[in-house]
Amino acid sequence: LHERLTVCLLRVGASAEASDALDRALVAYQRAAQTDPFDEEAVRGLMRVHARAGRRRLALQQYTQLCQLLAAELGATPQLETSALATTLRDEPTPAHAPLVLVGRQHERAALLQ
Repeated sequence: LHERLTVCLLRVGASAEASDALDRALVAYQRAAQTDPFDEEAVRGLMRVHARAGRRRLALQQYTQLCQLLAAELGATPQLETSALATTLRDEPTPAHAPLVLVGRQHERAALLQ
């Protein structure tokens, strides 16, 4: 039953991710990872969603937690696909941040620009 639930959650996550519904994808992947913490497909989904949402640090944190879990419980390392994703995320240049927008704060903005 847990395996079926995980498969369904992964499908929901992938579908939501493909439609750019990142919040929905995140929830589905989180539930899948909670159901089976060793499911690397769920962890990769979490990593991708966090990265696409600009939370690369959280994406890499998911990988670190998986590495620790696998080492402690199974004496294993992550699959090559999972490690490759982590390497890609680590090696990507940090995106330039969007300019600071102070909505409804024209006076404060003007003071900052002086």
